[in-house]
Amino acid sequence: MRQLVMCFEKRGGKRKGAGRKSYRETPCRRHVEREKMSRGTPLHITLRLIGGLPSLRRADASFVVYQAFAAARDPRGMRIIHYGVMGNHIHLIVEAESRDAVARGMNGLQVRLIKRLNNLWQRTGTIFVDRYHDEVITSPRRMRNALRYVL
Repeated sequence: MRQLVMCFEKRGGKRKGAGRKSYRETPCRRHVEREKMSRGTPLHITLRLIGGLPSLRRADASFVVYQAFAAARDPRGMRIIHYGVMGNHIHLIVEAESRDAVARGMNGLQVRLIKRLNNLWQRTGTIFVDRYHDEVITSPRRMRNALRYVL
C-alpha cells in the first residue's frame, strides 16, 4: 500500500513577526550562558536604570547606594572592589568565588537597591532596565582599561 501525501495549509511555526512582543524600552539581554570564570577573577559589572528616574548622583540617592554597597559585603562570596555611580547606571569591579556567588551577590545587591531607592523616591516596581551585564577581566590591560572606565 502506498502512503498518500497530504498537503496542509501552512500555519503557525517560525515566521517573521511571530512571538511575544517586547514591552521594554530597550531590548533585553539574551538568556545565554555567561562567560566562564575562575576563583578570584575580577568582573566588570554594569547595572542600568530605567528612564525617567532621578539621578543616582544626587546626595540622597548616592547615600542610599553606598549604604546598599556596605550591606552587600559577603566575605565568602562576592566582594565589590571598585565602583562608579553615574546618573543612570552603576559600574562595579567585583571579585567572586564562583558564578553562583556572583549571581547571589548581584541578586542581593539589586534587591537592596530597588527597595531602598523606591522607598526614597516613593514609588514601586523595578528600577533596572534588565539583568546585569558582566565582563570577565582576563588580562592586566583589560583590568587597567576597566579601572580607568569605572573610576
